[in-house]
Amino acid sequence: MALPMRRERGAAQLVRSSQSCGASPHARCCQVVGNAASYFGGGAYSGTLADCIISTNSGTLGGGAAYSSSISCLFVGNSANSGGAASSGVLINCKVIGNSASTGGGIAYGRLSGCAISGNSASGSG
Repeated sequence: MALPMRRERGAAQLVRSSQSCGASPHARCCQVVGNAASYFGGGAYSGTLADCIISTNSGTLGGGAAYSSSISCLFVGNSANSGGAASSGVLINCKVIGNSASTGGGIAYGRLSGCAISGNSASGSG
């Protein structure tokens, strides 16, 4: 059984690229569930997520992910002050369902392409 984590940034995944590596770090076919961060990305911070489920995570900026690229992922039930599912990132062919935030219930300060957005809520704007 996986235990939820709590950190300042990306409780489950803190990804940093390396000059020597030359490639962007990433996670594929994973579940990021029930984590919390006191600031950036409750589930993930930075890097690339592909074919992942990002669910019930929380953070101040980007409940599910912050400053990340996400491809064909499901964001469901995440919460944040800004960007319930994601903030300041890129989502491509993702499903963003039932996330909540004060600003940007689904996504804030990011770009979307080919995504399905449904049932997200914001108590303020977005």
